[in-house]
Amino acid sequence: LADADLVSIPGNYAIDAGINPGEDAAAAGRRSLLSAEEAVDLVTSPLGGADPLALLRLRRAARRVAPELPGSEGLPADDVIATLLLDPASSLLDDPDLAPVRRVAAVLRAGLAHLTGDGGDQRPDAETLLWTLWDRSGLSRAWEEQALAGGAAGERADRDLDAVMVLFGAAADYVERLPGMGPAGFASHVAALDLGADSLAARGHRADAVAVLTPQAAAGQEWDRVAVVGVQEGVWPDLRLRDSLLGAEALVAVLHGRSVSGTEGLRAAQEQVRADELRQFYTALTRAREQLLVTAVASPDEQPSTLLDLVDPREEDRSLAEVPPPLTLRGLVATLRRELVRAHREGDRPARDEAARVLRELVAAGVPGADPRHWWQVRDVSDPRPVQPTGPVPVSPSRVQGFSECGLRWLLTSRGGERPRQHAAAVGTLVHDIVAEQPRAGLADLQAELERRWHQLGLGDGWVARRERERATDMLRRYVAYVDGAEAHGWRLVGTELAVDATVDRARVTGRVDRLERHDDGRLRVVDLKTGASKPAAKELARHPQLGTYQVALVEGGVQPEATGEHPDPSDQQAPAIAGEPGGAVLVQLGRAAGRGPSVQPQPPLDQDEDPRWAHHLVTATAEGMGSARFPATSGSWCRTCPVTASCPLQPEGREWR
Repeated sequence: LADADLVSIPGNYAIDAGINPGEDAAAAGRRSLLSAEEAVDLVTSPLGGADPLALLRLRRAARRVAPELPGSEGLPADDVIATLLLDPASSLLDDPDLAPVRRVAAVLRAGLAHLTGDGGDQRPDAETLLWTLWDRSGLSRAWEEQALAGGAAGERADRDLDAVMVLFGAAADYVERLPGMGPAGFASHVAALDLGADSLAARGHRADAVAVLTPQAAAGQEWDRVAVVGVQEGVWPDLRLRDSLLGAEALVAVLHGRSVSGTEGLRAAQEQVRADELRQFYTALTRAREQLLVTAVASPDEQPSTLLDLVDPREEDRSLAEVPPPLTLRGLVATLRRELVRAHREGDRPARDEAARVLRELVAAGVPGADPRHWWQVRDVSDPRPVQPTGPVPVSPSRVQGFSECGLRWLLTSRGGERPRQHAAAVGTLVHDIVAEQPRAGLADLQAELERRWHQLGLGDGWVARRERERATDMLRRYVAYVDGAEAHGWRLVGTELAVDATVDRARVTGRVDRLERHDDGRLRVVDLKTGASKPAAKELARHPQLGTYQVALVEGGVQPEATGEHPDPSDQQAPAIAGEPGGAVLVQLGRAAGRGPSVQPQPPLDQDEDPRWAHHLVTATAEGMGSARFPATSGSWCRTCPVTASCPLQPEGREWR
C-alpha cells in the first residue's frame, strides 16, 4: 500500500498516500494498479498462503471470472488477479479457488480504510499503517504457535517474527526522525537501503559463543577447540562435477589448452574436484590450536566418509555414541511415542506408564502430536466401503495405464495428489488447444495463433520463455508435417476433441479424442497427440492401455461426432455415434521424444491381436479396481517420477509416517 503513489478504492474516490488528493479517481486507479508480478508475490506470500497447486487453481479461477470484470477479458491470469486484489468488494471473490485473493484483499482493505483517515485529521504514518496490516493478516497467532512447537517450521516462524520486529523497529525510527513523512516515504526509504537498517542478531565476536562457519569462512582464523561435523560419505568429499551456469571453468580449461571432453577431460575435472575437497578439509582441521573433534553418523542410510581415515586410521579405536533425540517438543513427543510402543510390546510396565504420564502432561499443555486421538496408527479405517459399490464406474483412457501400474498412485493423484503443472505441461496444453481449434491450418497460421495466445501462460520474458516458445513452435512444425504425411497416405480428418462415452460392463469410458481420422477405404483410427519428452517402447504399443481403451470406445460406438469448441455433455445419448471399420490407433509424438520430425507409433486394430478382447478385459478389470475398497501400492520404474511417494508404504519417505 505504502509503495503506491495513489491507492484506488471502490466507490469512485482516491486516497492520498503522498500525492495530491484531488486527482481524478479513474486516473489514480490506473496509476495504482499492481503489476502481475507483485500480485503473484502477494498471493503466494504468507498473506495469501497459496502454494503452487493453489496458485494453479487460482489462475484457472481468474480466467473463469475475467469476462465478468470490465476490461479484463483476454488479459493474462496474473493481471486478472491484480485487478481482483484492487477490487476487494467484487462479488466474484466468492469462488473457493480465489481464497488467497480474498485473504490478501482483506488486508489491503484494512490498510485502505486506515488511509481514509479513521484516526481523524491526523495523517497515518508508516508505523500505524504497518500495525493495521499486521493485525488484519492474522499471522501473529499462527507464527507464534509454530515457533513454540519447535522443529524446522518453528525455526522458520522464529525468523519470520524476527523480521517483522526489525521492520516495525525501522518504521518507528523513521517516524520518530521524520514525523511529517507518510507511508510512501518510508517505503521509498526501505527500498533504497543497500543493507538492513537493524538486526536482532548480536554484532561482533563474542568470546563465549560458538562460531558456525564453512571451511572457506574459517580460513585465516584459529580457535582453541574446533569440531568438524557431518563428515559423511557422498557429502564430504562431494566428488560431483560442477561448473557455473555459463561454463566458465570449461572456458578457462580451453584457453589453457586442456581438454574438456573425453576420458582425459573427465579425469582432469574429477582430480580438480577431489583436490578442492581435500584442501577444504585440511583448512577445517588446521583451525584448532588445542583440541579437534571430527564427527560422522553411521546408520543404515548414512556412512562415515573415507576422509576419517586421514584423521584416525585406526577405525577399531573410534568411539561410538548414541545420538540423543532432538531438543524440541516434536522430538520429545516422537521419542515418548516410540518408547510407549516398545515398552508395551516388551511388557515393560514401568517404562510404559512413565511414557504415558509424560504424554498426558504434554496433552494437557496442548503440545501437537501428543494426544493419542490424533495418532493415525490407533484409529480405525474411516470408511471400509468400496469407492463405487454399485453402478457404472467412470474410466478415463488416460488413467487406465496409471491404474494398471499402481492403484495407490491412481487413487491419490485423482483426488488432488498430482503435482502442479510445470511450464512444459502448460505449453503442451496450449499446443493441444491451438491444433484442435485449427486442425487444418498451415504452419504460419498456427504460429500466429501461438503468438496471440502466448501471454496466457504468464511466463514473462527471458531465456526460459524463449526456449519454451521455440519448443512450442517445433511442436507445431511436427504437427503440420504429420498432417501432410497422414493425408498423403489417405487419412482424412473426421474431427478433433470428440466426446467419448462408451459402456463396457461396469465401465463407463469417458473422455475426449484428440483426432479421429478416416481412411479412403473407410477405416477409422484414433490419434492421440503427445507433447512430452518420453515415449513408450515399440514392444509396448501392441497393447498400449490408453490406445486400447480408445479403440474399445470406438468399437462400442462411443465416439460422438461433435466438433471441437465447447465441450459437449458426453452423457447426451441423442447424438449418433461415428461408425466405421476399425483401423487401429496411433500415438503422434510432437515433443522432444519425436526427434526431428513427428514420431508416429501405431497400434493395430483389436481384431488383429491373438486375443481380440484384451482391451475389453482391461477396461472391465480397471473399472472393478477403481470402484473397489483396496488400492495396493506397486513399485516399478514409475516410482522415480511419482508425486505421492511421501504417502506410499513401499517408499522410505512414506514408511517414516506409518
